[in-house]
Amino acid sequence: MAAQFSDLNISPREYGQYVDGKYSTGSKGLTEEEYKKLRADLFASEYAPKQDLSQFDTLLSKLEASKLKQLGEANRARRGDIYAQGLASMMTNF
Repeated sequence: MAAQFSDLNISPREYGQYVDGKYSTGSKGLTEEEYKKLRADLFASEYAPKQDLSQFDTLLSKLEASKLKQLGEANRARRGDIYAQGLASMMTNF
């Protein structure tokens, strides 16, 4: 069997050309099954997520919590402004 993509120190594009070249040589190259497996390996290395998704979920939950905290603080500040406006309008009546 041919070398796996992760074993080679080449770019995904070069690996694709390597696999295609091996497959096109016929009986001396790769079988169709080997070709499909190597192509799948290339696809997975090219398009699979490269970051740990649990870390992303943790960061997303922290961001959501921060946004909710900011929204709560903004609402408390607006509430104080409303009370001040109400008090000011009551004082103008006297």
